[in-house]
Amino acid sequence: MSGIDTILTIGSQIQQNITGTNYDLIGFDPRGVARSIPSATCAPADLSSKHKRSDTTFKTPVLAPELIPQFYMFGEQLGAVCEAKIGAENQAGPHMSTAVVARDMLAIIDAISGCSRAKTLLNYYGLSYGTFLGETFASMYPDRVGRMVLDGML
Repeated sequence: MSGIDTILTIGSQIQQNITGTNYDLIGFDPRGVARSIPSATCAPADLSSKHKRSDTTFKTPVLAPELIPQFYMFGEQLGAVCEAKIGAENQAGPHMSTAVVARDMLAIIDAISGCSRAKTLLNYYGLSYGTFLGETFASMYPDRVGRMVLDGML
């Protein structure tokens, strides 16, 4: 789910039940995800709409050894489509890494602190990919971490 949509739909519940009102909640969508533009989704439309991770009826097939070369060929073709859509050298793809998003998070907290000379610490609650994002931020900027809850990969 979009970080923006999460705050819009359940932000008040998070404040009431988890964080309290001492914290400002900010939801954002990392580069290439959800409401951000351009989208990093480059899977064929029929695959992305039919087989979402939350679809529990979809099971990963076991590939017979003779199908493995076809599987790799599909991956190469999908990679070429993705590179053409977002990944080419002068396009957005190279700027959609976890490290870049961690720097975006630092820019967000610096913008919030405004003219304050004190470095604002990030208090962070990460779900799913947000768990990895929080780990990356903490590794890159350990002196900027306040409280952090990393709620596991989904």
